[in-house]
Amino acid sequence: MNIKNLTSTTQMFDAVFQGETGVLASYLIRGEKTALVDPGPPVQAAQILQELKRLGETIDVLAITHIHLDHAAGTWNILQEHPGCKVIVHPRGARHLIDPSNLLDAALKQFKGEMPPYGEVKGVSPDAIVESEDEMPIDLGDTQLQVIWTPGHSTHSQSFFEKENRTLFVGDAAGQIISDHVLPASPPPFNSDQTIESIDRMMRLKPSMICISHFGYREDAMSYLGDFKERAELWKKLSFESLDD
Repeated sequence: MNIKNLTSTTQMFDAVFQGETGVLASYLIRGEKTALVDPGPPVQAAQILQELKRLGETIDVLAITHIHLDHAAGTWNILQEHPGCKVIVHPRGARHLIDPSNLLDAALKQFKGEMPPYGEVKGVSPDAIVESEDEMPIDLGDTQLQVIWTPGHSTHSQSFFEKENRTLFVGDAAGQIISDHVLPASPPPFNSDQTIESIDRMMRLKPSMICISHFGYREDAMSYLGDFKERAELWKKLSFESLDD
């Protein structure tokens, strides 16, 4: 597990997956209360829990960017150790955290019957779930987050904006960085129009830092988002041209 301080309120947790770091980041945001953005799959959530225990941290809020298994399947692990924690999830995703059977079926199809080593996936209690609203505030005491619905990667994608340090946590809504190459994180049903609209919403916030799940953070958030928008528009254009051929 690698941990990096990003701002006065935020740390990046880089847990090991299949023997590697630099695959999937979770982000810890501290105020008078503490939030964790995306616990990851159970094998990574277990590592985060060990580190939280070492630090003496209690998680009050789990902020879920979307409910794909690599981002949210470890929710039950966190709740098992932090039972008072509330899970902020898009309304379209809430029922899948409670009963992940459809998610597991879809993942099996996507991975052609051979699941990645995520660990055991369990549902969570409906009592822990808070269905988000667009632009909903999340009060951590002296630190404030805001929910921003950012569909495109999925219909249930949402981002979280930490206002004081102008830090934006986007999950997969602004692509992924692999070996310095920016790529779409786009399993079905990726929607290019919604992606571009969501990027415009993000840019109107004028973030300074953007925190991406796969993988890492950028301190040139506006430049990154502008470049990603251009790429998304190009991917859309090439997709339509391929259909015309």
